[in-house]
Amino acid sequence: MRLRARVREHTGATRHTVNGVDRSRDIATVEIADAGGGAFYLLYFDSAGKGITDTWHLSIEGAKGQAEYEFNITEADWESIE
Repeated sequence: MRLRARVREHTGATRHTVNGVDRSRDIATVEIADAGGGAFYLLYFDSAGKGITDTWHLSIEGAKGQAEYEFNITEADWESIE
């Protein structure tokens, strides 16, 4: 199972720093992927599809909640990519 959503807006609620550079505004899409054991990854990608970072969540609801918090992504925004 894998889901993808486009970033609606950057709420500024969090920052994603890579090698000392804030990449938060570079995030264009997010995906939810199975991490095993009932957990899920929230994967962050730039507009070229290059991975920026990820977060780990105990449930799919937790991953979706994080995406909503950071980018105002709603349930209707998610699409299956498998």
